Amino acid sequence: MGDQPRPLMTRVGYLLNRIALQVRQMAQEALKPLGLIPPHMAVLATLLSEGPQTQRAMGTLLKIDPTTMVWLIDDLEKKGLVRRGKHPNDRRAHLVELAPAGKTAFDRAAKRLSVLENHFLADSYPQCFFASKFKISYKRYKLRLRIMARM
Repeated sequence: MGDQPRPLMTRVGYLLNRIALQVRQMAQEALKPLGLIPPHMAVLATLLSEGPQTQRAMGTLLKIDPTTMVWLIDDLEKKGLVRRGKHPNDRRAHLVELAPAGKTAFDRAAKRLSVLENHFLADSYPQCFFASKFKISYKRYKLRLRIMARM
């Protein structure tokens, strides 16, 4: 981060964005051996926690545009991780549900991401100066990120 303009290095928004970019790149690398990308994890996690959803409902919840949502569901369906079924009340809509292989893939991917997050947020990792600079513990930092994400 030494090659960044100094005035930006004091801006929280800029710093958070830089951290998000780093974590996203690391997550892509961690998930690549499983044939997944971070947006796949968002879909799988939503289906795991919320149960079957329409593509539209999931797109709204995850703030993913309809075209991208269709692509993600198509890709996950080809991999056998989700299934599309008929909606019981709306014949125009399809429910997307997690396949058993999707639960297994989610569990494997979640373990990889947990290792990545623990490593990234550890005080010894130089790129995470944000947490160490403000003397925030890992749990407290993660809690703050969750609270901010809900806003």
